[in-house]
Order: sequence, then C-alpha cells, then structure tokens
Amino acid sequence: WHNVRVVGKLQSNQDQASLDKTILQLSNYVREIFGAQPGRRWVHGYTLCGCHLCVWLFDRAVATGSTSINIHQQPKLFLKVICGYT
Repeated sequence: WHNVRVVGKLQSNQDQASLDKTILQLSNYVREIFGAQPGRRWVHGYTLCGCHLCVWLFDRAVATGSTSINIHQQPKLFLKVICGYT
C-alpha cells in the first residue's frame, strides 16, 4: 500500500447490491492506503461494474463520486479517464 497511486475495483455484476459492496471494498482499500501513507491528502479510485464506470475522489473525511459512465456508449471518455491515471 505504500506505493499505490490509484485504486480500482472491478466487478462483473452490475446490480445495486453488488455496486454497494464494490464501493465498500474500494473504501476499505483507500483506508489501507491512508494508513500506509500518513501524509497523503486524497486518493483517486474507480469502480467498474459490468459496463458502468464511476470515478471516485477520497479524502480523509468524505468520498465524492462521478455519475456513471457507460464504457460502451462513451468509449472515448473511458479511455480519457484510464489514460489520465497513467
């Protein structure tokens, strides 16, 4: 966790219960990153559930998420997001 810059969680199922579990798991990963990197102010993350991508920004108090992006309907936006993390 000491060298992680961006954290992502992939899930093949796209129902609401699965999405909630995915966000919870992503939050746990972010908590681990904050614990390993005490000077860090925020963490970027993403969830990809089926064909729906959400981008997240976590700070030590709150998580902010984007609207859902359908990666099949907006492939250029999907590539911009993923390439932006590299």
